[in-house]
Amino acid sequence: MPQETAWQFHLAPLDVPSPCHGTAWTIGSAFDLPMPGGWRLHWHVSSLAAGAVPHPRHRHPDEELIVPLCAPLDIVREADVLLLQPGDAAFHPSECLHTLQAGERRATYVVLRWRKEHAEGAPADDGSMVTDAAAATPDPVAPGWLRTVLIDRPTRFLSRLRVHRTEMAAGCGYGWHEDDHDLAIVLVRGTVVSMTRRIAAPAILLHRAGSLHDIRCEGPEGACWFAVELHRAA
Repeated sequence: MPQETAWQFHLAPLDVPSPCHGTAWTIGSAFDLPMPGGWRLHWHVSSLAAGAVPHPRHRHPDEELIVPLCAPLDIVREADVLLLQPGDAAFHPSECLHTLQAGERRATYVVLRWRKEHAEGAPADDGSMVTDAAAATPDPVAPGWLRTVLIDRPTRFLSRLRVHRTEMAAGCGYGWHEDDHDLAIVLVRGTVVSMTRRIAAPAILLHRAGSLHDIRCEGPEGACWFAVELHRAA
């Protein structure tokens, strides 16, 4: 595990777990990254058999984002169920009651969680939400580059959580720059080059606030990823 102040970026292919006979829920790649100021970031990739539930409805202090890699999922809330399709994401606020269930096919999905230890303030009084990319208007940032904002809101731990889906054609990209927020990129399709490294989906790319980074899409099929901007509250 990286030391608390040792990492500025982290690029990792996601090891999707193979189905195990008699096991409905399996976990592949899993990482915990501590950050200064009592912040912690965790992610893992899971595989869930058709119709299966990984655990009963539960609560946790972490805020959580779910990104499906293949096949729909049902997000089971306290009083209803929301359908989560590939191409969208689900957000669970801190302490909201939730679980999920696979549909008619085995589902694979990425879980990204974060929290701040000893945070002040009560959890927000709202439940899980599922984005609707089909109803959003894509922003043509540049030729061959479409960005669709899915979430843009404050949370218990963040002054701003901004999640957008990016679709990029082969050969497109952006140059070296730094952001004033932590950035997690969940690569769901294609191959990119970032920080001089070539990495293929599925993968996760993390960049600490203030660290230089770049990205370029390679391969004829283009690439698609979810960019998760974590604007940490003071």
